[in-house]
Formats: sequence, structure tokens, C-alpha cells
Amino acid sequence: CESLPELIDWVEAECPNLVLCDAGWWHELLLRMKGQLDRLPVVVFTPLADEDLWLDVIEEGGYDVLLAPFSERELVHTLRTIQTHGIL
Repeated sequence: CESLPELIDWVEAECPNLVLCDAGWWHELLLRMKGQLDRLPVVVFTPLADEDLWLDVIEEGGYDVLLAPFSERELVHTLRTIQTHGIL
């Protein structure tokens, strides 16, 4: 998606199993969709990840943070972890 409103519209229309979200939009996405994202894992990707960002994402209802660029192996591991927790 090219913008946050487009992303929110897409999530509401398509009901995806997972959202990969740029670090620039994650906070606003989680705030606007509070309650609608209860079972939708939001994984944030960013080139500058640290413990504070990870904690902020988790506390706001996101699932995880991936350091970009991330490998296919990292993404698969995150998806398997989500499945293991019964979310996907």
C-alpha cells in the first residue's frame, strides 16, 4: 500500500492473516485499528530496530519487529512462530 489510509482500507476489505508494516506507519495503524486487530498479527519492519521500538510495538498490540532488509529465512521463522501461537 502507498499510504496509511490505503493500508487501513485494505485491511478492512481483505481481512488478511498478517500485516507487514513499515516502521513509519505501525503506531498509527495500531491506534486506528484498536480492537479490530485482536487476532491479526502486525509485524513491523525497519532498518533501525532497537529494544525500545520492539517493546513499543509489542505494548501497542503488534506482534514483532524485523530488521530490514530481512531474509526469507527470518520471515519464515516469524510466520512459523505466529502459527505456533495459534494466531495464523
